[in-house]
Amino acid sequence: SLARASLIILNHINDPEQFTAVKMQLKPYSSAPVVGTNGQVVAIRDLKGQEIGMPKEPIVGMFCAIAHPEYFRRTLEQEGFKVIDEYVLADHDSFQDKDLEQFAQACSKKGAKWLICTEKDRVKLKNQLALALPILWIQLELRVVAGQEEWQNFLQQAEAKIK
Repeated sequence: SLARASLIILNHINDPEQFTAVKMQLKPYSSAPVVGTNGQVVAIRDLKGQEIGMPKEPIVGMFCAIAHPEYFRRTLEQEGFKVIDEYVLADHDSFQDKDLEQFAQACSKKGAKWLICTEKDRVKLKNQLALALPILWIQLELRVVAGQEEWQNFLQQAEAKIK
């Protein structure tokens, strides 16, 4: 399948060495250009969507239903959050209010001041949730961190095909 690719995008690229190593692993399978991306936090928001910035007490209970929750936890820790507990479901599952309330109570007893989730999980929540802890969510933006020239060339080719 890689041989048919027009572009290969590698996500969660943290440094140039990692990008180069993975790119070299792909070389025998594809001649497609390779781009490296990484999710960057652009905002921390409350349930109403208001940007709140970094809380003074960033002690949180993390919850998510994504394929690789370890990436979310790492992002939170890199941003300065202290994750004291996590509640993880299978990718694309939905959280039940009663389960979130139990998680919020348990986190509160451990010293958490907030619950925090991904934007993907936020859209599955009710706008008005009355839990033992308020909920925050992280807004990420995918940024090209390696292979910018390859990305620009790909975009130009795509635009030319559209016209």
